[in-house]
Amino acid sequence: MGRRTRSSRKSRRRRNTSPAPKVFAVALIGAAIAGGAWMMLKDDGKGNDLLPPAANDPAASSNLLQAEYTGLTDAEADAVLADVNALLAKSSSATGKSSLIEAYQLMTQVLDPQVISMRPDIRNRMLPTFNKLTDLLFLQPGWSPYRERYEVQSGDSLQVIAKKFGTTEELLCKWNGIDPKKKNIIFPGQMFTVTPGPARIQVDKSDFCLSYFMGDHLVRQYVIGHGLGGITPIGESTIETKKVDPDLNTTDPMKLEMDARWMGLKDFGGRNGIGIHGTHEPETIGKAMSHGCVRMFSHDVEELYDLVPYQTVVRIEA
Repeated sequence: MGRRTRSSRKSRRRRNTSPAPKVFAVALIGAAIAGGAWMMLKDDGKGNDLLPPAANDPAASSNLLQAEYTGLTDAEADAVLADVNALLAKSSSATGKSSLIEAYQLMTQVLDPQVISMRPDIRNRMLPTFNKLTDLLFLQPGWSPYRERYEVQSGDSLQVIAKKFGTTEELLCKWNGIDPKKKNIIFPGQMFTVTPGPARIQVDKSDFCLSYFMGDHLVRQYVIGHGLGGITPIGESTIETKKVDPDLNTTDPMKLEMDARWMGLKDFGGRNGIGIHGTHEPETIGKAMSHGCVRMFSHDVEELYDLVPYQTVVRIEA
């Protein structure tokens, strides 16, 4: 496998991201493209072009990856966050709704791994602000231009509606003020808030990043770990199994490393047993040290687990 640059991947973007309204973001992206500021990955001659030097060393420092990334800098990240926080401060004003949308558009441009490369530590620093935005616009009850309305039909249940819109019963209950213990009590003619599109997941290995979408809308991002020596397959699959506490009642050393949640992928890359899970080894997040699975912080995988239904499409890219 030869070297690949970010610019070679840009043409394969599959989602519609309108131009950010902030001049800073546009200038930042343009400067990155013009300056060739994409991450160049090392090739060890064995097809392992995913790892920076010493990435397999458990004792490596937390800033191990810093020298390999020539994308977004700390100063640029600070400037983006300052712009976004200024917009958030306006969110309680008469123009608050438009400010939230503007802030969201700016963040989605900058956080797109196929546009701007970013060190895992910088991404982690930006995500709390992004999560605050997406909580307001996607995950919490209330007004949002990114959700749709649906009239309950005869024969509908929460399970039927969730499957129809590619979401989970947990989210439908949250959006519509339904007690999960009484989720079977719904009536034809009720108006439901539903997702703007089916859930899907994209993993960008070179940026150690997992992105969760509702349709074309980025809703969550997480810093992840993946397979040692490029062993995590590249391609597309679906979530076939889900399990809480996969490390309980097992003596399998592979499962004992897991924590919190497991989402298994269907026969992925010709391999069984590949999935997304929490880990008892959080120091491996942001590194390529797993046996092939995608590792997440346990609190992150618990959140993602409730956002994605069975058959969610998962795409993994180099």
